[in-house]
Amino acid sequence: MWVCYLLIKYLIELGVKEVEIAGMDGYGNDSQENYAKQEMIFITNKKVYQEMNEGINHILKELKKQIKIQFITTPHFIKIDKEI
Repeated sequence: MWVCYLLIKYLIELGVKEVEIAGMDGYGNDSQENYAKQEMIFITNKKVYQEMNEGINHILKELKKQIKIQFITTPHFIKIDKEI
């Protein structure tokens, strides 16, 4: 997520007016859903995942004030419209 955020901020600086995103699903309550390998799991607290999703929503709402954001794929765990 954070790499995506930084890239979008950079694109805004370059004057890009619209961006399309795929695969930004947010985080589910099941830690194993969130990572490709079990060894990568470092957060297991469901409340932390919920707070991370809320943070993603907040960031996307702020970014949409500067650039049109459209999702190619439907996010699974963050509650946003397909197009922000």
